[in-house]
Amino acid sequence: MVFADSPHVTTGGIHSRLATLAAAMLVVILFRYMAVFSMARSMKARLPAYGVSPRISNVTLVFFTHYYLQAQMTWLAKWQKTGQVEPAVQGAGAWVASATVCLVTFVAAWLFHPLAFLHIRWL
Repeated sequence: MVFADSPHVTTGGIHSRLATLAAAMLVVILFRYMAVFSMARSMKARLPAYGVSPRISNVTLVFFTHYYLQAQMTWLAKWQKTGQVEPAVQGAGAWVASATVCLVTFVAAWLFHPLAFLHIRWL
């Protein structure tokens, strides 16, 4: 490993440190996705032996990784306690919640931007 103040680093300074940090963050994200998809694959493969078949959407798992997997685990814990498999986890709830948060964020950013009044076109 080469550190920023070692003699091997001749140019770049802060840029090389930022590049290293960005690469490390990408590796962490990659490992997180690998872990989450591994857990989902294990749930899909092993739970049918117990009479439970989770419906895990890979697309929803990509965008709402931890929340969706946590919802699946909560559903599984409920099944263990009560034996009920209905209602199943709905991916639509995560999509609606996320769309609402995004819409509110964009509207708030547009309204509270210092120059927002210049963009308003009065009819």
